[in-house]
Amino acid sequence: MSRAKVSEISKNEYTSMLNDIASTIYFSTSLKALIVNSKTLETEYVHDSHNNLVNVILEDIISSIVDMNGKLTDEPTIINIGYDFMFIAYELDRKCFKNKVLLFGPFLINHVTKESIQYNLNKVTTEEKKVALQSLYLSSPYMNETKLHYSKKIIGLFLSTQKLNAIFCDDKIYNITPHQLHLFSDKSTLRLIDLKIEEEFLEALTNAELTTALSIYNSKIKKRFIIPASNNPLRTSKNMAISLTSIIVRKVSVEKVEPTIALGLEKKYEGLIESASDLMEISRIMEKLVTDVISIIIRASGIEHINILEKAKEFINMNISKQIRLVDVAKYVDLTPNYFSSIFKKEMKISFTEYINEKRIKESKRLLEYTDYTILQISNAVGFKNQNYFTTIFRKVTGSTPKQYRMKL
Repeated sequence: MSRAKVSEISKNEYTSMLNDIASTIYFSTSLKALIVNSKTLETEYVHDSHNNLVNVILEDIISSIVDMNGKLTDEPTIINIGYDFMFIAYELDRKCFKNKVLLFGPFLINHVTKESIQYNLNKVTTEEKKVALQSLYLSSPYMNETKLHYSKKIIGLFLSTQKLNAIFCDDKIYNITPHQLHLFSDKSTLRLIDLKIEEEFLEALTNAELTTALSIYNSKIKKRFIIPASNNPLRTSKNMAISLTSIIVRKVSVEKVEPTIALGLEKKYEGLIESASDLMEISRIMEKLVTDVISIIIRASGIEHINILEKAKEFINMNISKQIRLVDVAKYVDLTPNYFSSIFKKEMKISFTEYINEKRIKESKRLLEYTDYTILQISNAVGFKNQNYFTTIFRKVTGSTPKQYRMKL
């Protein structure tokens, strides 16, 4: 196939595509991406969520890569660049990218102590670097063995897709073919799940809201991998389903379920996905995964009246923009108000009113992040008919006013 130069706009699109890839992995793993050339000692790509602090340890990153001396592979590898900072390193295809390494981090391992951090800072000779390292220590995520396992798995699965191989195998941006540009014309296809949808879905899972989780899956997620644009739709769908499985299991293993149980569940569903013979079977397997995950969470939490609580949450979610009275929810679940209130507080470890307010504030935070609505519009949209009361509750829950929260974004 003949090659054709692309315009400057296409170069910008290329960077935008890399940002989409990096953002997807960042929101799934909390790790930030950069591409380093170990020969020129320069960064060739830095995800826009990275700040200039990473430049302070760039020399250490380069030295660590050089010390690996060809030991890096196309499988995610953990490297220690010093000061207890770790990266997941992934060597890009040598035929296409000489001396280029894709890195995700920095992160800290859970056993790093305050004393260890102070010891590292005491070794630094310049005040500028010491201040920058202190900021990095505060901003870098901590990773335990379970988180690291799933992070490596998600990165490996995501970077092995055909589309990424197509774009990574061009050693210069202006050598991208029109066909490859077409593959990436819809940037949304780079993401398995949009960030907002992922947050809603994982929140429903961890809260054991089966109806809500299945509704989000069937209406917003399933279509992303049931009809993929690929030369091998079944293989692509399996890869994406396995990636989604890792994201789900990583989330619940960190917050709700014992890691050993989560790992067993992941292994089981990877096997089911691999043995699937068509796209609809993959879809049914993923629906069963959602049901199984919530069943495990319920057993782990010891919740007794799950059907009542799920029905109550369903009513609350449907009416979040309206006035929600305890008597109305109790009627919906066919219980007396007093009995429903006692069950709700016992099982949820929070009062009915507090739960409603927290749900409203969570939704208002999403609207502050993803829309240009005014504070008054958001207040009305989440069921607060008085803006001052909304601001009071928002500050009580988050520690800042809605305006201050939006300014920090």
